[in-house]
Amino acid sequence: MADLADGDLDGAARRIALHQLLATGSSPQATTAQLSLGLLAALALGAEREHTQLAARLGIGSGPPRWPTDGGPPSWSLGDPMLANATRALAAEARAERAEAVRWWRQVAAQARLGGAGFAAGVAAAAIQRLS
Repeated sequence: MADLADGDLDGAARRIALHQLLATGSSPQATTAQLSLGLLAALALGAEREHTQLAARLGIGSGPPRWPTDGGPPSWSLGDPMLANATRALAAEARAERAEAVRWWRQVAAQARLGGAGFAAGVAAAAIQRLS
């Protein structure tokens, strides 16, 4: 994970590391931190089915999510500014700060559109609608 967070991995190596985080987070025995990192990896990879399952396990969309209210460690951005903003949005949701969460989800949506990450843009749009 340190290589991801430092931005040391690109291309295929980055995708392999993200898939490893996704697999760990998808385990039935995953901790909250592993679920959270798996969710972020699914967002980055555009893995809709896995993202949906992990979001449900974290309680996203059914009240404040099981997410650290401080956003988690900086390494959770996995070296991606869009994911850093997603962690901020989820932390704001966990603190029940809906307006702040919407602000961060709007940033995620803009970054996703600019980066061609259609799935992430859709997740952000759904979160904005859910929280507004």
